[in-house]
Amino acid sequence: FQLPEFNWVLCGDPSQPESQGAWRGKVAKNNLANGRFSSFLPEAYVVLENDFRSLYPILWDFRARLRQAMEEQIPVFIEEGRKLFTARAPFDTCIVLSHAKRLKICKETDRTWRQENPHVSHRIVRCEDLGSFALYVGLSLKALHSGTLTKGMWYKCVCLEPIELEEETLRWGEEKKRIVTISEEALAREATLSCAVTAASVQGDEKDRVCIADLDNPHMRKKDILEMCAGRARTAANLRFL
Repeated sequence: FQLPEFNWVLCGDPSQPESQGAWRGKVAKNNLANGRFSSFLPEAYVVLENDFRSLYPILWDFRARLRQAMEEQIPVFIEEGRKLFTARAPFDTCIVLSHAKRLKICKETDRTWRQENPHVSHRIVRCEDLGSFALYVGLSLKALHSGTLTKGMWYKCVCLEPIELEEETLRWGEEKKRIVTISEEALAREATLSCAVTAASVQGDEKDRVCIADLDNPHMRKKDILEMCAGRARTAANLRFL
């Protein structure tokens, strides 16, 4: 497309070279146009001026070297990562390869929370993805389908009755995060727990505390996948190579 005083505007994600552009209709925090792809660019933005990753040279250097590595060098990078990135739980999310592993972690996390917090106000809600889970204020969820929610977006529960979820990402051009009211039936269809996500669904996301699991799986030992997963953490101190 063309804009006044420009011949071409090229949009891409400088932080994720070679990754697939599967953004699933969600807000893409990639430092382009202040954190979201835009066809209009209403102001002048310097693409990398405020890139938080440049402030943490350990993670930045690791990812830069990983992008240049040969596939047969990946086991060495994984061992290095296990020494460099040793954050302790709890984590905002754990990145895995299979849905079976994701479901197992989510169910175990939910069961542990119920056992350890019997006196915390919550409600048990049905979930087509997990069967059921305990919903409480502060719980993080991810939308699997669009409807009341937006597929791919992360939400935080802010009210139990009625069920209200706050979008974790501030939308482009807005001053406050959106809060949506959702029925229990719609919640069951559209959302799931976010304590574990698959590598295929996490592109474009960034979280404070991230654990990368399945590092012994040959499919995770691909430099493009490993580099993308490492980039989901905001800082090296809050990243764990399990």
